[in-house]
Amino acid sequence: MLDIRRILFTTDFSELAQAALPTALNLADRHGSELHFLHVVDSSGEIEAVPTPFPGEVEARGVLEPGGAPVDGSLVKHHVTSGRAAGLAVLEFARDLDVDLIVIGSHGRRGFQLWNVGSVAEEVLRFARRPVLIVRRGEDGTEKAPTGRILVPIDFSDATHGLLSHATELARSLGASLELVHIIEMPVYPDFYVANLALPENRRAALDRLKRLAEALDSDIDVDVMIRHGRIAQEIAEYAEENGHDLIMMSSHGLTGVRRVLLGSATEGVARRAPCPVFVLKETGKELLPETVAVVDSSAAAKE
Repeated sequence: MLDIRRILFTTDFSELAQAALPTALNLADRHGSELHFLHVVDSSGEIEAVPTPFPGEVEARGVLEPGGAPVDGSLVKHHVTSGRAAGLAVLEFARDLDVDLIVIGSHGRRGFQLWNVGSVAEEVLRFARRPVLIVRRGEDGTEKAPTGRILVPIDFSDATHGLLSHATELARSLGASLELVHIIEMPVYPDFYVANLALPENRRAALDRLKRLAEALDSDIDVDVMIRHGRIAQEIAEYAEENGHDLIMMSSHGLTGVRRVLLGSATEGVARRAPCPVFVLKETGKELLPETVAVVDSSAAAKE
């Protein structure tokens, strides 16, 4: 089981934010985690009234503390901090409290609004040094709790084996199955260019590598593999929607500066489009694997 001791649930008390609470509460209940509610007050404006208890706090206590708070302290706590930039305030608080996971709600955007990168959720996702779970509110006003099928995009980078170890542990704790997907990104050529004749060979090679990775996972987890072609973020989100996945778990490589401007971020693109929660691990950030859990069999990497 993943070592998730403290979950930070960020809220501005809006319907959008509160839609992410069931997902945070579900994970806290399954992992025996503390659940910390955080609200950021804008320090540049008027002091606002903050409800106490927070919306959803009483219900969370009923789930996590059915027999009353444990002797060593409450499993549900609320906090208020201030800052001119809500995203920065969330990141600082998460660092100071040393949380293991940040859960935050996000708009599901279509069309032009898809490229609005000014949201608090995207700022937290981009700069956090610990895992982030983005819960996108559906167009019907609901959210999907991660319970059944987990989609794991694989790019065969150095982060792959750590990602699979985390995904396997999460699937085990949720009783979920895994599907590994690799996207062969297709270059855009004018119509008169010759098609990529190496594509069938690329597909076979990628599929073989995915199968070896799947075979190296614990046999008690159901694992499927799939190869898709196209733009990475778009294909991942569309495949998850077409096949009813409940969660996408992926690794962020943390591109910055010019590389981010030129290449974009597949992780952020998926988070904007995904029809389900997106659980993002940071390649150089905090891990959630307990010391007793070994990383996915490295022999799979040696065969690749």
